Amino acid sequence: MERCVETEPGHVAVVKATEEEVGCTYKNQFHKYDSYWKDLEMGAVLKCDQFNKVRKDRCLFKGMELHPNSYEPRLSNGCTFICNEQKNIYKCPDQLSNFEVMKTATTRIPTTLRAELGF
Repeated sequence: MERCVETEPGHVAVVKATEEEVGCTYKNQFHKYDSYWKDLEMGAVLKCDQFNKVRKDRCLFKGMELHPNSYEPRLSNGCTFICNEQKNIYKCPDQLSNFEVMKTATTRIPTTLRAELGF
């Protein structure tokens, strides 16, 4: 991989980029550019994308990898699992007794759902 560097005002040179310059650091761990890895706590497959950005590529659900905005499986408790580019969403017709309504969003999967989702 290569990158452009301004050698002097108005002059640019193409130089070889190091893995560190194009890779991503996520939770204090380095990942090569264009690599994929699983974050089980987040319930997602992540990718090291362009400009050193970590991008959610897929959701993890019951051993399956779902692409965002694709298949929406229904859970045994009546809720629907929605894989979104930013968050894993659980859409329920009614508030469930074992769920807590939170004022701020979180990326963590509720402990009560881990077994049902295969984690």
